[in-house]
Formats: sequence, structure tokens, C-alpha cells
Amino acid sequence: MRAAAVGMVLVALLAFASDRAHGQPNPFQQQQPRRGLDNLLDDTQEIAGPAQAVVPATNQLDVPAEAALKDADKQIKTAYEADYKGNPKLLAEKLNAAAYETKEEDDPASKYVLLLESQEAFMRAGDVDNAVQLLNFRGGLFKINMPVEKLKLIKEFPKPIGTIGKKLIDLSLKMTDEALEADQVEIAEDAVDLALALARKSAGPGGLKTCALERTRVKERRVAFDECQTALAVLAENPADQEANSVVGRYYSIDKHDWEKGQPYLIQGKQDSLQANATREQTLRQNKVPADNTIEQMFLLAGDWWTLSEGTRGKDEKLASGIKTHASDLYAELQPNLTRPVDKELAKKRAAGGINMDEKKPDKGRNKLRILVISGNKTEQEAAVRASQKYKMRLEGKNSFADAIQSLNEYDVVVCCANAMDYWGGNEDRKQPAAFKPVDEFIARGGHCVIFGTWNGRNMEHLTRYGISTGYQHTSFFKPVKGVTEVFLAGAEDLVPADKRLQSTGNFKCASPHTVLLDRDDGRGPAMITLPYEKGRLTFSQVEPHWPEDKPSLWIIGATFSWVMRGVPTK
Repeated sequence: MRAAAVGMVLVALLAFASDRAHGQPNPFQQQQPRRGLDNLLDDTQEIAGPAQAVVPATNQLDVPAEAALKDADKQIKTAYEADYKGNPKLLAEKLNAAAYETKEEDDPASKYVLLLESQEAFMRAGDVDNAVQLLNFRGGLFKINMPVEKLKLIKEFPKPIGTIGKKLIDLSLKMTDEALEADQVEIAEDAVDLALALARKSAGPGGLKTCALERTRVKERRVAFDECQTALAVLAENPADQEANSVVGRYYSIDKHDWEKGQPYLIQGKQDSLQANATREQTLRQNKVPADNTIEQMFLLAGDWWTLSEGTRGKDEKLASGIKTHASDLYAELQPNLTRPVDKELAKKRAAGGINMDEKKPDKGRNKLRILVISGNKTEQEAAVRASQKYKMRLEGKNSFADAIQSLNEYDVVVCCANAMDYWGGNEDRKQPAAFKPVDEFIARGGHCVIFGTWNGRNMEHLTRYGISTGYQHTSFFKPVKGVTEVFLAGAEDLVPADKRLQSTGNFKCASPHTVLLDRDDGRGPAMITLPYEKGRLTFSQVEPHWPEDKPSLWIIGATFSWVMRGVPTK
């Protein structure tokens, strides 16, 4: 992995070169259909993806033997003896720089200890963000128990009060969500207990109440999870057991909002309205009705789900909320394809009403991300539509930033395709920092902006605020990053060319803390990176997906959509 772990190595700004353009705009002819999406975007620290006992990367290194670690620790503390007596922040930076220069293949023990010592020095310096990034970096290289290590970091962090305490509480609650998503209920219990303990020390009444509510939610999930495990054991002996199928189906569909996984169990479950609607939906999705009638029938089904939710209120609030959320997702999916104005208005209204904000908000749900693709290239537009259909995403398209700049905050993810950044070089006014402010604010408030390249990196000056500088060296292939690329491409491996072709129409470097998702094969910097910024995220690549026409890299659009759908995990 080449993530400049916490950005201590500064890089010189590369000069821009040729202004040569290629590729002609081909405007969207119509708004693209909106589809569902599995996971809400993770928009905070570099701790995306579900918690897991050991990071499942086959090319990770084993943790070095205890004797080797002790020897490396002794050497490091001898070499930096004076630094250990001084400012912990300066020590952390120095150790991190040394870790960056140490090759894990040549000296894994020193690499491991330098990363660990740098992390702990950042902890003593009160720097939560960099301490977490160092842990993530170490977890990407070595086979360590990440949830245990992360809980240890939170528990042992010095002086967990004020801003530090708030960040640690947020980190604990985030771990709780990730663990519940991964069905690791014990980890979720430990994380939320830690959040509650921290809140008692440093949070006000509001923060304490939030943590207490989360603790109640985890307790409820524990009960549902245990019931599901018992039912699965029954099904292992008798797959036709209706009661057990209903229990498992409700757990996945209602508790986890994973209807794709839960519906087959509901269909085999007790014969009730839940089973009947699930059966109808599967029939419609498998196109067992005439295609010209599918939209109409699905719209009627969404109404029946909605009615069932309303009829369940007061009897089983969790069931009612889960069904209503699913109905809302169906309406959102259908809305662009409806023709009757009354139907469209009803779908619009109900698509926004799947969650009663006066009630406890359910877990991260499915089909919620709003994604905008900005592209003037027909082949990229088509690739984006195919990816959205494959991954069931809700997609909209605009030709350029000129069409989208006033509506960015309506979306969770904005994907800027090839040459779209040329908009910011169109005239002198757009080159001014204030012109880019809407994009910057979109990211800072929690949005995720994915930016693909321009020829030789032209018109990318606005990205210097994120530490990104571009140049003109091209390459045609990427190289995987150990412990990261396989996570980035998980589930989309079928899209990746066997020869790893990925045409970069320029190179770049980043001086800010970031994670390298894909490396260039020529060693001239990364091919694709992602970095947190304020509450949001920026992902950048100098690849123009549609170019060259005879060997395009359109697969990177689908791979990126898959990654976004999974919550942008990096480890």
C-alpha cells in the first residue's frame, strides 16, 4: 500500500502541460432511471466497511514473531531515544515517515512496530484521526484482529474528553453500526458499551441519550439475532419449516433491511400478508408477468406494502417501520418510469416517507443513496446506466457542472466523469476559489465526490485544496495495492481486464492523508485514491474511462459504483 499514511511526505506541485482535448460531449437525452442501493455512504473517517475478526486479504502478512517485534522495538526506541522524550506529535510524524520508507517485504517487524508506535504517539498527542488511519494502515498490511485493535485504541486513548471524547464516541458508534451490518453482535455490544462509558465522562445529556438509545437498539438486535440463529438451525434440519422461515425472513428484511436476502425465506414462511406480498414481488422481479404490465403491477404492489404497514402500526412498530421503508424504496424505484401524473405524485410523496423521523431511526437501510453522474460522453453515460442497473442504484445524469451546480446537495454521491472538470477552466470567473465553493461545501457537509481525469490533468487547480497536484505522464495499466485493491474491487472482479488495463491520461500526487486504491504500474504515483475531507470524501483518478476508444477503461465506472454501494471500504 502506498497511502502516504498520514501525509507527512510533502510533494512538489507538478506543472500543467498540454491543453489538448479529446472526446466530444454527447448530452443525456433523458433522465436515467433511479434504482435501489444496498448501503448508505460512509462519510466520515477511513474506517469504512464492516468490522471483521481478521481482514480477509490473502496477500496480507502474518504478524511477525514476538521475538522479532521485541528486537525491532528495542532498535527503534534506541534510535529515536531523544524524540521519545519530546513532543509526541513530532515523534509520531518522524516514526510515520520512517514507516513509509520501510518496505514490509524486507523488514516486516520494523514496519509493524513503526506503525504501531506512530499510532500510539498520535494517541498521546490527542490526534484521533491520524491514530485511526495508522491503525487502518497497519490492518491493511498485517493480519490483525481489527475490531479488537480498534476497541483497544478507543479504550486506551488518553484524556477522552471534549473534542477527543466526541470523536471517540462517534468512532464507537460507527463500529456499532458496522458490526451490526456484519452480524457481529458481540462486537457491537462492546462498542456501544464503550460509547456509553465515554458519553458519561464527556458528552452532554443529548450525547448520553443517543448512546443509551443505541444500547437499547443493540439489545433488541441481540434478541432478533439469537432468534434468527435458532431458526437457521431448525432450517438446517427441515428447510420447509414455515415458522423458522418466517423468523429468518423477518430478521433479514425487517431488522437488517436486506429484502433481497430476506424475501426467499418470507416466501417459504407462514401464509400471511407478508408472505403473499413477498411472493408477488419475486414473481414481478423475475418477469413472470408481461413486461408491459410489470410497472403497473409493481406500483399496485408498492401500495399494498404501504397499506400493510399502516395496518400493522400499533401492533408491531418495528414490522410496520420496516415494511414502510421497503414500500418507500419501491416507490422511489418506480417513480421515473410512471406515466400518470397522479401516480408519479403519489410515488414522489411516499418515496420520501419511508421513515417516521419521530420514531427511532432504523439501521442503515438499502436503496437510499442518491447518485448524480456528470458526463457529456455517451459511452460513459451508458456504462453508468448499466452499472446502476447491475447494482440497483438510484441514478440521475447531467451533462456538466453547469446543469448540476445548484442541485448538488440533493445527492449523496456526485461522479464527475472524463473532462467534466474542464467546466472550471472555461473562464476566469470559474477559476476563482469562490466558484468551486458549492462542490467544496457538498463534500464538507458529508457528500462523496468522485472525480475522473482530464487530458494531462488540465483544469484541476481547484483540487489543490485537497492536496492534489496533477501532471502529464500517462500509463496504460494499474498495479494492485496490497490489502486495499482486493477490498476496493470486491464483487466487481468480473469487470477487471485480465491485463489490468487502466488508461491514465496524466499522473498526480496527493499531500493530504489518503488511501491508494489502485497504483500505477510505472511507479509514478497512484492511479486512484480516496481521502476524507471534513465530513465527506473525495475520490480521484486521472483515468478518462471512455478513452482511448479502441481500449476504453469503462470498467472502472462499474467497479467504483460497486465500491460505493458497499460503503466505500478500504480495509
